[in-house]
Amino acid sequence: MNIRQLFAFTAIALSAGAPPALCGGTLPRPDHVVVVIMENHSYNRIIGNPAAPHINALAAEGALFVPAATDPEATRSGSHALRHPSQPNYLELYSGNNQGVVGNGYPGSSGEPLAQTPPFNTPNLGAQLIAKGFSFATYSESLPAVGSNVQAFTYDPAVKQYERKHNPAVNWQSADAPANQHLRPALNQPFFPLPGKPGTGFPADPSKLPTVSFVVPNQQNDMHDGSVARADTWLKKNIVDTYFAWAKTHNSLLILTFDEDGDDTPSNLITTIFAGPMIKPGQYTELDINAAKPDVRPEDGFVTPTGTALNHYNVLATIEDFYGLPHIGGAVGRPAVSDIFLSSLVNISTRALTGGGNNVTIGGFILRGQGKKKVVLRGIGPSINLDGTLRDPVIELYQSSGSVLAANDDWKDTQQAEIRQSGLAPTNDRESAISISLDPGSYTLILSGKNGASGIGLVEAYDVEKAAAPKLLNLSTRGNVQTGNGVMIGGIIIDGGDYARVIFRGIGPSLNVNGVPLSGRLNNPTLDLRDANGAPVAFNDNWKEMQQAEIQASGLAPEDDRESAIIGTYAPGSYTVIMRGKDETSGIGLVETYKLN
Repeated sequence: MNIRQLFAFTAIALSAGAPPALCGGTLPRPDHVVVVIMENHSYNRIIGNPAAPHINALAAEGALFVPAATDPEATRSGSHALRHPSQPNYLELYSGNNQGVVGNGYPGSSGEPLAQTPPFNTPNLGAQLIAKGFSFATYSESLPAVGSNVQAFTYDPAVKQYERKHNPAVNWQSADAPANQHLRPALNQPFFPLPGKPGTGFPADPSKLPTVSFVVPNQQNDMHDGSVARADTWLKKNIVDTYFAWAKTHNSLLILTFDEDGDDTPSNLITTIFAGPMIKPGQYTELDINAAKPDVRPEDGFVTPTGTALNHYNVLATIEDFYGLPHIGGAVGRPAVSDIFLSSLVNISTRALTGGGNNVTIGGFILRGQGKKKVVLRGIGPSINLDGTLRDPVIELYQSSGSVLAANDDWKDTQQAEIRQSGLAPTNDRESAISISLDPGSYTLILSGKNGASGIGLVEAYDVEKAAAPKLLNLSTRGNVQTGNGVMIGGIIIDGGDYARVIFRGIGPSLNVNGVPLSGRLNNPTLDLRDANGAPVAFNDNWKEMQQAEIQASGLAPEDDRESAIIGTYAPGSYTVIMRGKDETSGIGLVETYKLN
């Protein structure tokens, strides 16, 4: 079969009723998270307020946490602060603990005798991130100098501006960082660049941001002293039109929340919004999210118990889960928010007996959406723990026109640093890998043995940007299906907080090239779907025997009654689909995975 015939073949597989677009188990891992904290306004004073059009537009574009209609007191739903007044809430959101602070005074002073004098030595989000190889900084508007520890500062004597009580991470800054869970003073930045000091302030280029940033407007722009309208305008100009506009195409997230409600509601109900390309827009009650660990602290005028509803601890837990960090303080035992995230296929792979000629393994995949997508493609053989593996795999990437985009024999020969950085470097030097940014479209990846050698090989495609558009849509892999270890095995990883609607297909009898039946095709394929533990999920021989109506409704019904299909809605995690020939038969077959929702 020549290369044009290969493309005629894969074009059939890739165009067969392809579903609309991918969506994102683990939670996604944003490249950047910016947390903006506003002040002292309850949920009802923000959502629906015409003075806050930009915040309400952000809420419509993102995930907004709302009280449930069945929970009028909002003790089981919506988003809540934990205390009054401001400072303890910032500390709870940042470290899961108020650190003994009960008011707005300097910790350890006569006004805060229960707190240790800074620097604190306790667990905190910034230190967690840095210890794991990520980065963190705070950006406080009107902070007079990098690393400043002043209690308050203003450039305008007529008004209050910077207040230390709204900058939680400053309590851990120390020159001995990272010892004792401390942060370097250089991570305590003003929001706007200091005159004559380039490199200070919130970066104009969002790609220069740390992994997680806390942004605190000054008291005129965070609704503490200034108006709702003023804060809304500040947010649009300085975050929504800059960082958030960029984040939507760069796998990054904006979290907008409030420290407390300003004593306006018994339950301390506040506005919290998550917005970014990995978010399913909508309103979420998170009803009883903390049912396993309700907030039972007694109310004392400062403490405002949140019952089983979402609170600052869950937001902290969610950020920690993004980066595989252990939960700290009050986040321990409390779940991250998970249902607001889109699911995506972040890895699709197929293992098959691979050789030369018609016995190469051919993977076809689709990217759909806008912008470029970085993927890592791999051809694996020597590191597969089986007899008879492909000793020296070679991969070639073709675009739909048939032209070669990239090829690789031994992965260290090219792009070694970039592939290592992705965390997807093969474990054997003879294996192949390509890191490449691709436009939306259809692509073919051919796995073969060097010098025509044959053996069991694995062809893989990894989405390394996950939530960023476009999306990895499907993998259709054609290979030589044998018995025993020579069966064809497809694998997918569903990432994100949402269930994914997926159809798996095993094709054989209908395979043809330019209308001519393919010689040696698999006459009667079967599919066996397994979860990450190897437990059976579903099995199918002939697709019309089960789920016929659902499969036909998907637009992806196989052409031949002997072909196989399994359709279902699956939780985030890893799945394996095994294609065999019925009664131990062999032949050329096609195993496919399509995400439908």
